Amino acid sequence: MRLLVPALLCALVAPAFADPLPTVIETHGIEIEVPTGWSVTNKGASTTIMPTKYKGRGIEIVEIAKPLTKELITEFMTAAKMENAKVGDGERDGNKIVAGTGTLDVKGKGKVDVDLLAVPNAKHNTTIMMSFIKGDSDPVLRKANDALLLSARLSGPKISLAVTKPAKKGLSGLPDELAASIGAKGTGLDGVFRFPRPLPIKVKECGVVNCFYSPSDHSITVCHEFWDDTLALFKKTGADDAKATELARGAVMFAFFHEFGHALVGEFGLPITGKGEDAADEIATIILGQAKEFGRKSAMAGAAWFAAMMADPNHHNIFWDEHSFDEQRVVSIMCLLYGSDQKQYEPAMESLKIPKSRLARCVRDYKDRFTAWNKLLDPHARHEQKKPEK
Repeated sequence: MRLLVPALLCALVAPAFADPLPTVIETHGIEIEVPTGWSVTNKGASTTIMPTKYKGRGIEIVEIAKPLTKELITEFMTAAKMENAKVGDGERDGNKIVAGTGTLDVKGKGKVDVDLLAVPNAKHNTTIMMSFIKGDSDPVLRKANDALLLSARLSGPKISLAVTKPAKKGLSGLPDELAASIGAKGTGLDGVFRFPRPLPIKVKECGVVNCFYSPSDHSITVCHEFWDDTLALFKKTGADDAKATELARGAVMFAFFHEFGHALVGEFGLPITGKGEDAADEIATIILGQAKEFGRKSAMAGAAWFAAMMADPNHHNIFWDEHSFDEQRVVSIMCLLYGSDQKQYEPAMESLKIPKSRLARCVRDYKDRFTAWNKLLDPHARHEQKKPEK
């Protein structure tokens, strides 16, 4: 989704308040974040990552062409003649991991304490990271070492698109080009955020009018019924076929980004203290507001969708529902858009008859929300990648 870049990268990824940012490398079927000031060197079958100001300390990464098991790592440590070896297994990001500790007799250095972390990689082999920093007393070095080991992820794309054509008679479903556009946006978002596991986008017949993020199987679903219902809703407001189609496309895209907001919260375990649905509206609007013409039209169509539901006599808000009232969602979306660009959205806010006191609050609210989401998302963002030196 190149239209979010560099706007989204600058807006949501690169904060002014953070320490120097790590960079991401891919090696031996995994990707890891390398702290600023550390070197990366390929040495045949291994990759070495070292802090340049501390000689002789670092992390060595190797790959074994076998699936990860506790027994495999025990054999590896035995073959390496590691003394006092201890091995334990567990799970992280839904994947098996094996961790170990021990002592190696290194020529010229004597006994050296070693931390070991083994993870499955993108090739279904085993990647082993051995850290020779375990015995170091420098807390800054230890913190960087631990963060590097914890950052290990499967390399390669995490977001994919799977489209299943509707089978029900009379259900037209999402147009092919709209489904493809959603997939393309997902690919772009994959390049912005470091997801811990695959996050497929499913376009399919659901039996209900809905779009949703599923935390149990880590997926986003856009239902064909949602397209048909949204298109019909806009036509009921009096829009002609062309205008209704344009608005429905934008509303579906807003709904996708809304569910993507839920996915960000769920996949990264972000702390949300208010309504989760309001938070998803916020992140969708903020991201789309950074995406120039495409994003602005989608966010406006999202607001128009809620406005159309307000006018539909068959649609009723329920006071105990997890969603805010449609009127509130319209104003919340438009308020964030106005806060991002007062000149662009002033006519729309005037048509909604929003008082100046609320407009001033919109500007302050946008800055607060923007800063909060930036701070929450930055630890999960992809920063500039660099390749290991030869």
